[in-house]
Amino acid sequence: MNEIERIHKMVEAGTITDDEAQRLLSVLREIDQADDELAASGAAMEAEARRAEAGTGQAPGEAPTASTPAAPAAPAASAPSPSAPSPSAPAPSAPAPSAPAPAADAVAAGAPQGTRWVHVSLLAGDVSLRADPEVREVVVRGDTESVRVEPSSDGFTVRHVKGEGQDSWVDRFLSRIRSGPIELRVPVGYGVDLAVTAGDVDIEGVPYLRGRLTSGDLDARGLRGIDFTTAAGDLDLEMTLTEGRHRLRATAGDVNVRLGAGSDVAVDGSVSIGSASVRAPGFEADRHGVGQRFRGRVGAGKAQLEVHVTTGDVHVKVNDER
Repeated sequence: MNEIERIHKMVEAGTITDDEAQRLLSVLREIDQADDELAASGAAMEAEARRAEAGTGQAPGEAPTASTPAAPAAPAASAPSPSAPSPSAPAPSAPAPSAPAPAADAVAAGAPQGTRWVHVSLLAGDVSLRADPEVREVVVRGDTESVRVEPSSDGFTVRHVKGEGQDSWVDRFLSRIRSGPIELRVPVGYGVDLAVTAGDVDIEGVPYLRGRLTSGDLDARGLRGIDFTTAAGDLDLEMTLTEGRHRLRATAGDVNVRLGAGSDVAVDGSVSIGSASVRAPGFEADRHGVGQRFRGRVGAGKAQLEVHVTTGDVHVKVNDER
């Protein structure tokens, strides 16, 4: 029995509600959709590359020019939509949160060497993180029974504790969404390293962010450095970048970036399928088939921000421009 069939059986048996079943199916659907859209993006870019080769005489398989982003390999065909059980095809399995990135990756998030980090490794549930000058260690509010905070070599680790009888992903997911949202108060100056499978994340006052969100939306304000990847969901970010390298990667979803006053950054980005909107002088966007490339600079461009969206739209605003 695959996970989708099990969810329907649990509804029939009355062990979960219709609402809980829909949340479970929604996560599986979003993960599956990200795979579908990535495959569609790969196919579209391959077709565009073939048209370009026909027009320029470039041999198939030859490396693309610098102005044309290389097409990622299309993944294997994804499983059918999880809106109904399919005995013949297994459901997509929800990926486990990845292990925290090593401390050396701090440079990629624009953080100085020696930055302290809060590693947040959670399966599911909504999470809010706030920098709090009153705390010297991570403080959990909300679900304090299934979340554990432990010291690490470079700060703290926050993770779920596996409960009794929670052997499957579905069991652990249900436990998390039933326990409600989590609020984390973190010491001022600490960066956050996220590894979250499903849920919305809200961050305020944290200077550096890195990691991955598989399914869900991320809102963050007050960032000074970022190196982040999302599979399915929207990113809404307010940041002031003045030095270092910074990266944003999204498979399926919209990305909204506001560069705050005092930013000094060169921006280079691309959208494989979708559009880019940059409301700032000195920026330009060029159409490439079904996607766009965009670039520009705020100030002298001391920092570097790379943005890539596979399918979705990108909006970049500078300071108070609307």
